[in-house]
Amino acid sequence: MGLSIEIISLFLLSSIGLFLYFLISNWIPFIASLIVMGAWSILRVNYQNSIQDNYLKNAKLTFLLIFNTFLLMWFLGGVLNFITGSISTGVNGFISSLALGYLPPNFLYGIGAIFDIISIIATITATPYFFMIVGVWLGVLSVYKLLEEKKIENKIRVTLMIAAYWIYSLYIPSFSPISNKVEYIPYMWYSGFGTYAPVSPSVLLTGIIGTYIVTAILSALFGSRQICSVTCTAPYMLQGTFFDSLRIYNRTSKLGRKTLSSRLQWWFKVNASVLWGSLLIFAILSYLDQIKVINFTIAGNDPTMFLTSLYFNFIWWVQFFAIPFFGNYACATQGLCHWGLFNQFFSYIGGIYKLKVKDPQLCAKCKTVDCANACPVGLTDMRGSFIKKGEFRAFKCIGAGECIEACPYDNIFIYDIRHKIKSLGALKL
Repeated sequence: MGLSIEIISLFLLSSIGLFLYFLISNWIPFIASLIVMGAWSILRVNYQNSIQDNYLKNAKLTFLLIFNTFLLMWFLGGVLNFITGSISTGVNGFISSLALGYLPPNFLYGIGAIFDIISIIATITATPYFFMIVGVWLGVLSVYKLLEEKKIENKIRVTLMIAAYWIYSLYIPSFSPISNKVEYIPYMWYSGFGTYAPVSPSVLLTGIIGTYIVTAILSALFGSRQICSVTCTAPYMLQGTFFDSLRIYNRTSKLGRKTLSSRLQWWFKVNASVLWGSLLIFAILSYLDQIKVINFTIAGNDPTMFLTSLYFNFIWWVQFFAIPFFGNYACATQGLCHWGLFNQFFSYIGGIYKLKVKDPQLCAKCKTVDCANACPVGLTDMRGSFIKKGEFRAFKCIGAGECIEACPYDNIFIYDIRHKIKSLGALKL
């Protein structure tokens, strides 16, 4: 593990040097990073000791590994944006390209500096080129995950998850012939309000409301898995082999342990209320601004686009590299994703999607509880529900299917609209 951190840190150093070249037009930082890499290689020949530890048992080292990797992807994404001209070179050019704008650092007793840091990070994480860098790295882990799956349904889901990342989330909105029209297409607003455009009359009915209607129906019929385990970019990042193994931190981290089981903690409800309350208020303000009733922006940004960028291009990444302290899938377990919350809600109240077992008695005999141990969101009470009711429904269930894969008796299956139709057909016969 120590060697991995060292290698990633060295690549990070060189990517910082390359980034600085485009920022200050000076090769010295990049050349210095190459010298450091060379010196490290020489030292490694003579001194081969490194930190030896299991990443599943050392939260601090695991955090360092993920955080350094995120920084590496961020700087490489920045370099790619400089090269393609998506972001202007030079300090002044970079500042003028900031996604959320720029405030004087001393604005409101230092609030401006915090705002600028968020804007700088979000400027890169919001770009398709950053997503390409992330996709290449995490894509390898997702392919390994696909190869490990045994159930055909799970193989199909992971295949769709990989395809959705590259086609639905990246190619169509960024590089396809219809990229300038996606805001008018239902279901393309993959994060709801603020994904592509302000809340204007031209996109309100078809693009925005259409998206919410379509996803509500799909979640009611197939569960929130259609978003949280397939089309959202999060499963692609969180369900690859390495990150999937980090579900252990749902049980070992202080905060992760408190989110175990299907019970919704008070802070989950607070987070959900703040997210949706602020989003709806800002959506109204955005609409009123678009129809010229008021003039309201945040540092020159449409309010919904600012809020969505803050959530998904900054806060989401914080919980991503803080997995060793938050637990895996904190976006679902901590109520940190308003889009996931929307789909989880309709999945839960839809009355169709659930997990069921063929024989509850097998669950009663099971001593390993592999289903709960495999669950990426830590639903530890599913076995008890299987024994009592023969089924399990939970707001936080994202339908990843890991419990099905892990069950030693092949006893668990997903019940959704497909099974409902089959059962109705059987009754008619």
